[in-house]
Amino acid sequence: MAKLSGPLRVAERTGRALPRARKQLWVTEFSWDSNPPDPHGVPAMRHARWLEQALYELWTQGVSTAIWYNVRDALPIPNYASTYQSGVYLYDGTPKPAARAFKFPFVLRRASSSTLLLWMRAPAAGRLVVQRRVGAGWRAIVSWPVRAGEIVYRRMSLRGPVTLRARVGSIVSLPFSER
Repeated sequence: MAKLSGPLRVAERTGRALPRARKQLWVTEFSWDSNPPDPHGVPAMRHARWLEQALYELWTQGVSTAIWYNVRDALPIPNYASTYQSGVYLYDGTPKPAARAFKFPFVLRRASSSTLLLWMRAPAAGRLVVQRRVGAGWRAIVSWPVRAGEIVYRRMSLRGPVTLRARVGSIVSLPFSER
C-alpha cells in the first residue's frame, strides 16, 4: 500500500490530486479460502487470524475501507479449485471463526519484552474490557469506554507469553496469544 499511499499523499500536498481534498484508500476483494470446506484452503482458525491481521496491516498503511470477498462460501460446483470458499460463513450459513474475527478484529504485537501493542475495532458502543487468560478462565485487566466502530490502538505493559481477548457487552473477540 505504501507504493500507492506515498505518491497519493505527495499529489494531494502539491495539488495534483483533484479535487483538492484528502483521498481515502480502499482495498477491495481480499480473502483466502478456508478448510473447511475447501480441503486445500487454510485451516479455519488461521483464516480468521489472517483476516484480523490483514485488517490491522491495512489500517497501519492508511486504508480506510477494506472489503472481504465473500460473505458466504460458494458451492464447489464444478469443484473447489474453480469456486471460492473464502466466506466468513459456510454455504449453509454456519459462521466460521472468521465471522467473529471480521465483526471484532483483535490483534496483539509484542513491541518489547515488557510492552504489547493492542489493536481492535469495537463492534458496538459500550465498555471495552481486555481480558487475560488465567488457567481455564479470563480476568479483566483494563477497560475503557468505546464508540461503535472505533479503532483502538493502545500500549500495555505485560511481560512474558500472554493470551488476551476483548469484550464489549456480550460480544467477545477471538483470543490472541503473543509470546
